[in-house]
Amino acid sequence: MECSHLLTERLILDAVTHDDLDQVHALHADPQVWRHLPAGRHDTRERSAAYIASIERGWAADGLGYWAVVPAGTWAIACPAESCSG
Repeated sequence: MECSHLLTERLILDAVTHDDLDQVHALHADPQVWRHLPAGRHDTRERSAAYIASIERGWAADGLGYWAVVPAGTWAIACPAESCSG
């Protein structure tokens, strides 16, 4: 992963990692999120952990993957902005 954190004027983008398990599971376990595709719902934390592991493998292999995106100013970024310029 060359740069797993990006900061723009309005957004913070952070690569999804195992540290995000609680948030990813909450989203993927919510029946309302999966109302139109119920088979996609995660019924266990283990399924969410396996999903995150596949995301991390994609980042490692291809430098591509899913991002968590939040408005700037609402979340502390884990890396200094100068390391996220590329």
